[in-house]
Amino acid sequence: MNAFLYGIAVTLFVLLGTFAWYWHRKAHAVSRKGKTLLQEIVSLLIHDLRGPLDNIQKMSELMLSSSSMTEERRKQYTGLIHDSSSAMLVLINNISDAAKLGAGTLVIKKMEGNLLQLIRDRISFFSLAVKNAGLTMRSSFGNEIPEAISFDSRVVSDTINILFSNAIKFNEPGGNIVLHVFRHRKGKDLVEEAKQSNIEWYPPTYSEGSEHDTDAVVIAVTHSDIGIPIETLPLLFKKYEKMGEAFLGKVKQAHGISLLVAKHLVRHAGGIIGAGSEENKGTTFFFTIPFS
Repeated sequence: MNAFLYGIAVTLFVLLGTFAWYWHRKAHAVSRKGKTLLQEIVSLLIHDLRGPLDNIQKMSELMLSSSSMTEERRKQYTGLIHDSSSAMLVLINNISDAAKLGAGTLVIKKMEGNLLQLIRDRISFFSLAVKNAGLTMRSSFGNEIPEAISFDSRVVSDTINILFSNAIKFNEPGGNIVLHVFRHRKGKDLVEEAKQSNIEWYPPTYSEGSEHDTDAVVIAVTHSDIGIPIETLPLLFKKYEKMGEAFLGKVKQAHGISLLVAKHLVRHAGGIIGAGSEENKGTTFFFTIPFS
């Protein structure tokens, strides 16, 4: 047990050391404007990292201080450590993506692959965190999605990570998360297509990105929450200072800088990202992956 916890501590120190070195290197590689952007992103991401780091420290201390721990309690604590480390992994990926975006070095690398399998892998990755949070999750996949398409797996994986992570954090025990994947035909109305396919979501009232000149795969993550006022949705993808103070705290806690990173990732890859919500019911975030 002690070796396990010491291993966690060493890993955290290595991660934080690498984190500091990485950003020091980036600060010398970008313009003054880029440095300011990176500093803002670092500040927000460090704020978000404190939560899972604090959880890992507390759970580790409890496990070290207990001389006789039941198997049930041990599983509970290790599950919480797993969830916190998973959240840290998502944040670290966000740091990497934000650095590349700020430095203008993000390169889209599209390769033919099995998109549906990647999505299923992400569902499996988050399944334990969903269970530990007292939530339920289900998914559906449309029949008209090609088995193999050309896409950037890093962009898709990181964006799904962001949406799932937020859906878990911005939820309450007993809540639900629903993922829908369906095909959007060129020139067709996305909302009408979703309706015809019986997609359970809150139709998007805000989106960013240009209409595709090809078909696209739509990935939509819907979760129960307090809902978001329609006029506030555009601000989730921008800076926070224009938001009302009452709503600002909870949104920042739930979404941090991640949606801003997701927006730039998706748009950089030629996709559309957006959201819809109904107050006191839930929220849907979606993005598209164009393909020929």
